[in-house]
Amino acid sequence: MMKRRKLTAARKALIWWFRAPANPYICVSFAVDSTAASGYLADLAQGHDVAVSINHLVTAIVGRVLREFPKANDRLARGRLVRRRACGLAMPVDLRVAGAAAAQETAMAVLEEADQLSLVQIAAGSRKVVDAERTGRSALGWVQWATRLIDRTPYPVLAPLLSGFDWLTRNSPLSDLLFGHLPGAAVTNVGAALAPQAGVLFRGASMEIPQRLMHVGTVWGVSVIQDEVIPVNGEPQVRPMLPVVLCFDHRLCDGVYASKMVQRFSEILLEPEREFGADGGAMAR
Repeated sequence: MMKRRKLTAARKALIWWFRAPANPYICVSFAVDSTAASGYLADLAQGHDVAVSINHLVTAIVGRVLREFPKANDRLARGRLVRRRACGLAMPVDLRVAGAAAAQETAMAVLEEADQLSLVQIAAGSRKVVDAERTGRSALGWVQWATRLIDRTPYPVLAPLLSGFDWLTRNSPLSDLLFGHLPGAAVTNVGAALAPQAGVLFRGASMEIPQRLMHVGTVWGVSVIQDEVIPVNGEPQVRPMLPVVLCFDHRLCDGVYASKMVQRFSEILLEPEREFGADGGAMAR
């Protein structure tokens, strides 16, 4: 039986106020000094066969943050807030690369129970699911089935079918059966695969997440690391800064709760070894 959160007066009002077609998502953009993170990843590269990237580190941090702040990982279904059993993370996969088996543009890789894994396990698991998506061997069989169905169905027929299915999942117990185990958060690396561009600084992004089918509580986006001048001990210094955007559902949590998540994310990124251990193998506490 899935655990339901008891709704306070504020949560009830916000669920009503932000009902579709209103947009309940709020975006917060910030940047974190990645000097220590870059050095930490370089040290890990010397002692591991599993390559750990900045995106793996971000994914692992998001898992730890959502473990500590579980309200942001809740699922909204039929006017109720339902606690997910674990924190799964969805990640977009670019299929337009050499050697990809599918003719599609993008796919979705899901890393289950990301809140319980070590950094090295996150890296190994992420590479496994991404490779599977790019070779057409998705671990999510229903996603492959749905992709084939959508690809072969004319849009004038598909659109009303999807709308009807969306209504059904939002207004019947079917949503618990279909989406109870799906991830409630997403990590995307918009621009992170590109090289820094001279004279350009990334400043943030705004996202309006559709309120259809699968409910998403938070989206975490990162861009390419870029040098910026920031104050260090009262003196201006050039540091490699990682731009981050957090988009959260205000119906799940308020700004103070989200600010605490941002603070915790930043603390871990500033000192990753303290959280994940010198070898990246420390499990969540």
